[in-house]
Amino acid sequence: VQYTPLIGDGVCAIESLNVEECGWDGGDCKLHNKYPGCPNYSLSYLDDNVCNYQSNTEACGWDGGDCQASNKALQTNYPNC
Repeated sequence: VQYTPLIGDGVCAIESLNVEECGWDGGDCKLHNKYPGCPNYSLSYLDDNVCNYQSNTEACGWDGGDCQASNKALQTNYPNC
């Protein structure tokens, strides 16, 4: 593999490494692949147990699930808002 220093470096950057044979870039592309419509700048906020407004979108899976409880509470308390 030509780009071995890039595998597992915390950045999903090169398409040729984002394949099963390279472990989805050593796991770096896990969230990118799970939420392909989520902007790259929002991926670091996902699934960190904090509801972040930047990634509280459908494309980002409601912040990787972090915002589900607060979104439900808002919908319950303010259904017409």
